[in-house]
Amino acid sequence: MIIRRVSVVIPLFNAEKYIRQTIESALNQQDCETEVIVVDDGSRDTSPDIVRSFGDRVRFVVQENAGPAVARNRGVAEARYNWVAFLDSDDLWEPNKLARQFETAASSDADVIYTNATNFGDVSHVGDLRLVPENMPAGDVFEALLMDNFITMSGVMLRKSLIQAVGGFRSKFRGTEDWDLWLRIAATGATFQPVLEPLTLYRWRSDSLSKNFVRMKELRESTLEAALKSKRGQQTPQHIKANAKANVAATSAWSVEQVDQRQARIWYAQALLRAPWRLDHWKSMCKQLILPMAAVVRPSAT
Repeated sequence: MIIRRVSVVIPLFNAEKYIRQTIESALNQQDCETEVIVVDDGSRDTSPDIVRSFGDRVRFVVQENAGPAVARNRGVAEARYNWVAFLDSDDLWEPNKLARQFETAASSDADVIYTNATNFGDVSHVGDLRLVPENMPAGDVFEALLMDNFITMSGVMLRKSLIQAVGGFRSKFRGTEDWDLWLRIAATGATFQPVLEPLTLYRWRSDSLSKNFVRMKELRESTLEAALKSKRGQQTPQHIKANAKANVAATSAWSVEQVDQRQARIWYAQALLRAPWRLDHWKSMCKQLILPMAAVVRPSAT
């Protein structure tokens, strides 16, 4: 009988409200053996005490604050098993998450297995699911990844050797370091396989790094540019490159439209300049133009 073993890497920084439940969801995985590694990145709250309360069920590594990329790389270096799964300190897993990924790995022989995810928390502007199951890419996903980072960090399980072969996470892309890593792995020819079920619970938080809209747009652009400069990226057709650049602007516009419609219109305009044939971006721009006018003509309550 093949024993399913996986090292679970959890980077930690000031997550006292969430970390206990997160660790429990990793320890409660069914039909597999988990090595849970928590890397504390200089927390200043009670998070370390909570982790220590799990005793020897959790390997606890402490480092000075260096960012999540360094923390994840430290966790990978500490990992004893051939498969590694990442779990952010505020996300959760369904009990059968890893078991389903091992089943998928066995049937597909893929190098990277990723699951769909359920959104929870501050979800006023997003749907229940992260991805449309029918549209989850498989196999060679490099060009699909250029269009969008559809892989949730907490939803991925992959071979440790792959992470090490490309040099791990890069700190200069803090906020998009996961997208950068998936792109570099995909560029090697590694195969990806989805698990269509939403077995990962992704927490939306109002205080997350992704709320720094201008900085996130800059990071998306630099991450995409790095991928396009790679050997595989240089071989990518021009229309795909244009679509990818347009998507960066459109994604940034979508993320900011709830708080700054003017900025959203500017970034949607950038998307259209990069790929004027994109009907979906035209629709988004029209929506942003119509909303202010609708607010002006809307009759006041009596």
